[in-house]
Amino acid sequence: MRSLAFACTSTRARPIDLFPRDRAQLLPLPTRPFDTDVVVALRSTQQCLVHFDGNSYSVPFQSASKSLLLRATTSRVSVFDKDHLVAEHARCYGRHRVIEKPDHVRRLLERKRAASAVKSRDFLLALCQEGRPFLDGLLARGRRLDAHLSRIADLVHQHGPAAVAAGIAEAIEHRLFGAGYVEELIRARTSPRKPPGEVSVPHRPVVAETHVLPHRLDVYGHDDT
Repeated sequence: MRSLAFACTSTRARPIDLFPRDRAQLLPLPTRPFDTDVVVALRSTQQCLVHFDGNSYSVPFQSASKSLLLRATTSRVSVFDKDHLVAEHARCYGRHRVIEKPDHVRRLLERKRAASAVKSRDFLLALCQEGRPFLDGLLARGRRLDAHLSRIADLVHQHGPAAVAAGIAEAIEHRLFGAGYVEELIRARTSPRKPPGEVSVPHRPVVAETHVLPHRLDVYGHDDT
């Protein structure tokens, strides 16, 4: 306050009145605003995510497991591959959130399903020599390979490769192409059959007192046509 009072006393003028004279001595503002963005070099995960400030943001599947550059403003998070913008999200100030774009997730799931299908096909072909014709039968009938091949893998885990291979061979013999058919054939082979037992008829006086006259079987007609 003393310096301000001294200035006012020395100039004998208000600062607002002196501003037009001082404006010409001021430097112009920079043409570009000051860069206050947070810039982080990071690496994306195999799940197509980058981690920043306690949250995870999705990137396209082509950018998985790559060195990227993240630039964050107060409202946006942008991810660059060199100078190319690959993803942009609204910045989240929560914690442990996953911010995804539907297209990023869809392409990732498609790639995972494709990789899983290839792995399952190789597993089936290596299981037995009937794997190839069984796979061809599934394709010819428009079956969902991922579902059927995944079920075949589960059957191998439950019953062992020999039982599943025998079930596939029998399914091909009957031209039954599907994991459900193989499962039923395996169960028919492995489930013990119960011997027929006596039929239990509840005691009823009326039934016990009923007399049935026996008949000769030759009195019944036969239709051979």
